[in-house]
Amino acid sequence: MQTTSTFAVPASRIPNPQGAITNGLVGISFEFFAFPEYFNATAMPLTAKCLANLANASSWNLPTDSHRRNDARPRDLRSCTRFSHAPASLTYGNSFMDVAAQYEGDFVTLGLNRRLNQLSNTEDASKYAVSKMANLFALELGNEPEFYGSSSPIAGGATWNPTADANSQITWQKAVGATINKSNIIQAGVRLQPQFGWSIAQIVPFVSANGTSPLVTSFGEHSYPQSACGGAATNLTDLVSHKSIVNYCKQYASESAAARSIGKHYFISETNSAPYSWWGRNTTFAPYYGAIFAATALADATSIQAMDDGTTPYAAYAIYTSASSTTPSRILLYNSDTYSGSGTRSSRAFQVTGLPTSVSSVTGLRLTGPSTSARVETGGVPSISGLSFSNADCGPVGAVCEGEFCRFRRSGEYKFTDVNYFQNLEFENASRNANPQGPLTNGLVGISFEFFAFPEYFNATAMPLTTKCLANLASASSGTDRATYSATQTSAVSYTVSSPTDAPASLTYGKPFIDIAAQYQGAYVTLGLNRRLNQLSNTVDASKYAASRMTNLYAFELGNEPEFYGTSSPIAGGGAWNPTVDANSQVAWQKSVGAAPASACSPKTGVPLREPVGKRFTISETNSATCGGGGISPTFGAALWVVDYTMQLIINGADAIFFHHGTIGNSPYSWWGRSTTFAPYYGAIFAATALADAKSIQALDDGTTPYAAYAIYTSASSATPSRILLYNSDFYSGSGSRASRTFQITGVPSSVLAVTGLRLTGPSTSAKVETGGVPSISGPVGVKRLETFAVAGGA
Repeated sequence: MQTTSTFAVPASRIPNPQGAITNGLVGISFEFFAFPEYFNATAMPLTAKCLANLANASSWNLPTDSHRRNDARPRDLRSCTRFSHAPASLTYGNSFMDVAAQYEGDFVTLGLNRRLNQLSNTEDASKYAVSKMANLFALELGNEPEFYGSSSPIAGGATWNPTADANSQITWQKAVGATINKSNIIQAGVRLQPQFGWSIAQIVPFVSANGTSPLVTSFGEHSYPQSACGGAATNLTDLVSHKSIVNYCKQYASESAAARSIGKHYFISETNSAPYSWWGRNTTFAPYYGAIFAATALADATSIQAMDDGTTPYAAYAIYTSASSTTPSRILLYNSDTYSGSGTRSSRAFQVTGLPTSVSSVTGLRLTGPSTSARVETGGVPSISGLSFSNADCGPVGAVCEGEFCRFRRSGEYKFTDVNYFQNLEFENASRNANPQGPLTNGLVGISFEFFAFPEYFNATAMPLTTKCLANLASASSGTDRATYSATQTSAVSYTVSSPTDAPASLTYGKPFIDIAAQYQGAYVTLGLNRRLNQLSNTVDASKYAASRMTNLYAFELGNEPEFYGTSSPIAGGGAWNPTVDANSQVAWQKSVGAAPASACSPKTGVPLREPVGKRFTISETNSATCGGGGISPTFGAALWVVDYTMQLIINGADAIFFHHGTIGNSPYSWWGRSTTFAPYYGAIFAATALADAKSIQALDDGTTPYAAYAIYTSASSATPSRILLYNSDFYSGSGSRASRTFQITGVPSSVLAVTGLRLTGPSTSAKVETGGVPSISGPVGVKRLETFAVAGGA
């Protein structure tokens, strides 16, 4: 049955926030190191024509954004390296801490010996660690002291109990604190779960009463729901049971409250199930998938709230990424029913109520496995919506992520009317409660390492998976803010990679790189320069040459995505790195670079604020999915997305939008490759055509349905739009009957009897040019047919 959506032309015209729109709203950005090859006519013969088409469609000189992305590396990972019970004894040297210092996460906790009662030895180790490790978060003095006993040297033959341990911790905190002359450096406690009678709550009053609170930055506790020690039996059904998990974790609420009563953080600084490593020398094990899934669900979260009462096998969690909104950004659904792998798998439908009426569909990721007892090492590989991890390098394999690592923001779509997914179980979120720890931060899922095994974990030959697995867990994206300018280099870029499809970890570039950019005929080229490496004079030299050579230079970007730098980045100088520090750094570099070029060209920052200083605002890098794109990126659906996304960004104030293009041959979101023009390019052409000579654009719908209409004005004064763009986002698989939708436009001037239009169509939403699914803009390739539509009675 055919249905109708009605959109009315507005009675009055509302200005866009950026004022009159100019041409050049849809542009291209290129991966820094790949940019020269894109403009090599032999290697990339499509570039010139594709850019010309885009420029012709919008009747302007195309702005390009030639810059690189920053080096995004693991951050906010709590890597707890500590002494434990295997082997029976060991020694370690400065090189151990040198290895720890090379890890580029921001939070490393180092465990030091207290059981042997060799205080001066621990002080010596703490001094070297503090002097060497810029990433040091805390020192742990001893480990699981409930296992010491009166025969341990620290007990001196006397009774060893929670009180004796608390007094010992205080004594050592004072001694080590005085030795290193540093506050907020001790992670106290380090006891095994409170159910055994040794708790954090017992130690907190000692810290508070004995003056070591300024030395203590946090309290850490270890937790293991089951034990496999000595061959003890474990129970998988009980491990995954939601009810069991809820009951087990309740013991930590009072522990957390005790730590926070004196203003300290509380960490579960060591935990797992039983035999538990997430990866080995040549295997990425099943629990790693759960860690990735949990970290993805919690990305950018500020709070999380349970929506169930914990008494059934099924759970729902509301996850908030805004500090003030009462509407969750994500809901995590958990089914702990077990499946043996034989027979019919049981199913459970979930229904989520209380959602805003404006929400008609949601997207989601699903973690699944062949059975509850499945193991990767015996062929039972889990999946995150089609994604798995390579046993060779822990790299992503599958439909969700391909090529460069991604942040797992891609997903399939589920309608609320889909009874197979959202139904039967009802969870209602009536109000939002604060978490006891306050706003959550990134880095909630981390790794701890056995003390003696830690160096081998970071030995690239023995354990090649470690680096990549940590990078995945941190949701780190690849790219470069490592480009160093060389005025004497004769090649455009110089770098080394193991595969032609890899992005280089570092590179140098010379004057020929800038010469290529200068040859581009567009009027707006943004050049990204290095700030992360803190080589200001090198960046100034590059800016001087660029300003003297590039008549098409629009702006410099000084650094890229600085939120991924971290304290270990050279620009941070070992200090804290946050938005305020970055802003001050940007201002300092703006002043230095702005004063440097001997040219009439006045460099601008790449992404300035519009108000209140009257500057342009650009989306200087974007595309359908991060890290080069995924399975969704080269589809006709992505072409449709380009159209609607472009209109929405403009309505929300963007002066220009630059769609990113990455590694040639390994960047699914690029609009063309060496021999193919991909589907999203058709959407770009269509959007640019619709916006040609536009002065303003206005949405005619309220954004609550799959259908949209935009009024586009090419006159600065007329209240009548020159064009109306209609958008239908209904999904079509390519099989069966395609649904249709009738659009009715009311309020058209009575003098208008007919209009002409262009239609963007494709074989299916998932169609790809490279597999024969070529889109069309009102006709076959090389033909553009204007369709005619009758108008009667102003509609």
